[in-house]
Amino acid sequence: MDKKRSAFFDGIKYDDLIFVCSTIVGMARKVKQTETYVINKMDKKGIQLELDTASVNHCGDPDVYYTELINDYELEVGSYDVTESLDEQTKLPDERYMGSIYARLIVDVYEVRNGKILDIMMEVFRSEFPLCVNDYQMAWYFTQSNIIVQEYLKGEFSE
Repeated sequence: MDKKRSAFFDGIKYDDLIFVCSTIVGMARKVKQTETYVINKMDKKGIQLELDTASVNHCGDPDVYYTELINDYELEVGSYDVTESLDEQTKLPDERYMGSIYARLIVDVYEVRNGKILDIMMEVFRSEFPLCVNDYQMAWYFTQSNIIVQEYLKGEFSE
């Protein structure tokens, strides 16, 4: 078993981090906004609440949960479409897969910097990384996580 999957980071279980990251991706897709927009609307307090309650919220229908949170955080429908960069050979990765990419990057940066997981999460979602990972022509979504974290730490995905 992957050590990260059973680990806690600042009291947050890795699976819960994946769930919240996946939820952010799912909400962003549903309202046609970027993940940065979603995390900014939720702010730190909202993200902390979702991390604290993630173990309970895993059980429900994700689509229903996304809709509830979209209403709670008053997310507006936009025009950002993650499918625009897909070609006919590329299938849109699901929210869980994309959430795991974010979670790995967040934990890898956390382990290097010894910062707070919530602060690093906010930083990652507010960087250029969401736009890069959603551009399926750039193929960051299937790049090895050690390469992604190296590029991130060098400032490749800075604002």
